[in-house]
Parts: sequence; structure tokens; C-alpha cells
Amino acid sequence: MSVLAPGAGDRDHPLQYFVVGRKRSGKSEYTYRLWDTWDGDRVVVDVTGDFIGKHPEPDTVTLPVPPPARWPEELRKDDQRMSLRYVPDIKAPDWQADCDRVVGLAYDHGDTLLVVEEVSAVGAGGLPFPRTRQALHHGGHVGLYIIANGPRAKGIDPLWIAQADEVVVFPGVGPLDRKRIAECINWDARDFDQRARNLGQYEHLRYVAGLVPPELWECGPLPLAERQTTAERYVDEHQEA
Repeated sequence: MSVLAPGAGDRDHPLQYFVVGRKRSGKSEYTYRLWDTWDGDRVVVDVTGDFIGKHPEPDTVTLPVPPPARWPEELRKDDQRMSLRYVPDIKAPDWQADCDRVVGLAYDHGDTLLVVEEVSAVGAGGLPFPRTRQALHHGGHVGLYIIANGPRAKGIDPLWIAQADEVVVFPGVGPLDRKRIAECINWDARDFDQRARNLGQYEHLRYVAGLVPPELWECGPLPLAERQTTAERYVDEHQEA
């Protein structure tokens, strides 16, 4: 199965994704594919600092620490789309609040793709951070697409899973996390647990809530050899020009 591009659907009905798996299982690559297909303005809360680092993009704007209160429209070049990246200083006592401000920046801008790399940073149970709470509850009303990933499903607010249009599960998800996901998507717990435990390297489950009835697909590894990076396309386009 191919990765669905959020920009390929109806822009009046924003989508939400939750991607989970252990480190180096494929979750960040999957998240990047979705980021890479989006054709409008976008922002990533890059907690680990290597989401964009693995896929260099010359036109990405790195926001300062602490982040600005508003979208830096003055940095836009020739009406092109803007790609913003925020890497928090996790040594700072208020770093999670700074991440929440970036979520608010995306919400206020509207018609935007927001990627939260390592959702546990601002997506804890009860949604204690106000702009993240606002984005998750009301983001669809302002055209905010949300892709959140992380190593665990426990400890985060269940709305990240229950409201997701797609839940993508990579290997290494523990038993408590598998149980939480099955509960949130209303799937038979034994069936989900068995399928998740049997995943091979880079394989993944893909729950698609928008189908009637919803379906849980078993998918193979992403075809890495077929993808050209954004940086490579950038070079090719400018050489042709």
C-alpha cells in the first residue's frame, strides 16, 4: 500500500495521523513521506532535531528559541510555500511550553500541515498545554492537518489516536501500547495484538478510519529505493533551469 498524501484529499476536511513504533522502526520515515507530499505551508516540531536533518531541505526556515508568537510571513520568498522547523532546547525548563507555542503558531496560520515529531513532548494525557489542546479539538475548523508520531501510545492523550483518520503502527510497540491503540480505534484487542506482534522489520499496520467499515491493513516496508529526496529534486530542478 502506498502512503496517502494529505494534500491529495479534500482540503476542506483536514486529516489527522498517528504514527507509532520504536526507534529506527520506520515511523519517522513514514512521517517524512507525508510531510514531503504536502504542497502548502508546513511546520514541524522537531524534538529530536533530526527529522529534517535526515532529509536536508534548502528552503526550510529554522525558528529561533524561543519561537515567535506569529507565523514569520516576512520571510516568505516569491509567494512560495513556507516550511518551518522548530528544534526546542530540551534543557530549558519551559521547552514544552515553547513547543506548544509553535503548535499555536500553526493553528493561527491555518491551512497548514503540522508535524509533531515525538508527540509525548506536548501531547500528554489531559492535554495540559493550551494551544495543543486547541489544535487537537478544533484544528479541523481552521484547515490544520496534524501528523503526530512517537514510540508509545500510553501516556499521551487518547484523542491523538481516537480522532486520527489513520493510525500507523510499526514494530516494537509494547503490550500496554497495543492495548491502548486497540481500545482507541475500537478494534478487537486480540486480533490487533497478534498482528502488531507479528510485524517484521519496517513492516507496519495501517488503520484507515475513513473507510466503511474501517479497515486494518498489513503493509510491507516502504520502497526506499524509489524515493527521491526533496534536496535531490531541488538540485535537479535548478540544474534544468
